Amino acid sequence: MSPLTPSWRAPRRTWQAPAHSRARYAEIPTPLGTYTLFREPGRRRTATAKAEARERWQFRLGEDTVLEIHDAAAPWYGGRPVRTR
Repeated sequence: MSPLTPSWRAPRRTWQAPAHSRARYAEIPTPLGTYTLFREPGRRRTATAKAEARERWQFRLGEDTVLEIHDAAAPWYGGRPVRTR
């Protein structure tokens, strides 16, 4: 099986910013159809969730949702270096 590569993805600058509204971020064609990744702000509106840029990610195959991730962190959040004194 060959690795899948996106036919389209959002620019790097867009990927690194928190999602402020529902938007398409990538499309991956497969023999089953095209998978599309959508990102949008998370449903929790707590101060912590906003500060951590919690998001809802949705993977769709055509019109069907195949996977939803609630409270996903923005891509840059998990890899942020931690400062220690």
